[in-house]
Amino acid sequence: MAGKNHGKPRNVSAKELAEFDREFVMETFRPLSKANRLRWERMQRGDTVDVPIDARLLKKVDSLAKKQRMSRERLIERGIEAMLNQA
Repeated sequence: MAGKNHGKPRNVSAKELAEFDREFVMETFRPLSKANRLRWERMQRGDTVDVPIDARLLKKVDSLAKKQRMSRERLIERGIEAMLNQA
């Protein structure tokens, strides 16, 4: 695992590895929530875009999204919609 140890693998316990020994991991999955289902469908249509955002700005976005109890995606959508409505 990469990280602070610069790509050197860390010691992993047998307990941590045990979860990969099960055959039917799929049985532990749950159906998507309504919000995640809509997001998944949008991604399947190709309605997503990767946009680089300054790390400091992204922290502010995440903080406001958390305060407003919405996803980062929804906060950005609302901001774009507000700007378009002003145009």
